[in-house]
Amino acid sequence: MTVRGHHLLYEKVPWRAHDPNKKLREKHSLIIPLHDDEHTALHRKLSMMPVPSHRLGRSILGAYKKTEGEIIRPLDGIEQFLFATQEAVNNPSLSVMDKKIGELLVYGIVEQIPFIKSSLDYGVPTPVRKWA
Repeated sequence: MTVRGHHLLYEKVPWRAHDPNKKLREKHSLIIPLHDDEHTALHRKLSMMPVPSHRLGRSILGAYKKTEGEIIRPLDGIEQFLFATQEAVNNPSLSVMDKKIGELLVYGIVEQIPFIKSSLDYGVPTPVRKWA
């Protein structure tokens, strides 16, 4: 069975429009190895992920960088991204729309977790190391 790297933050073009979002999308800790079957099923269920504004993306990236050194396994990166997004959403200076997009982003990540766990349970090779 073929394994490929799945970007948690997709589709590529909209996520590359703002520098903070592009940096988040390209974090190795947010690219998870998935079996092709799981990857296809995930994209059938979730056709896209909400894309943050520049301001929200910058807030998430800033919060994510604070904990990035603690990431050891793929699920650690997901957990830290969820915490960073929640921290950014709690920023009182963000607009209501940014907060709602952040909440949808959290929802989208959480919906991906069963597919990721399924691939990890079936032996997708995942190095235990600090991800760059």
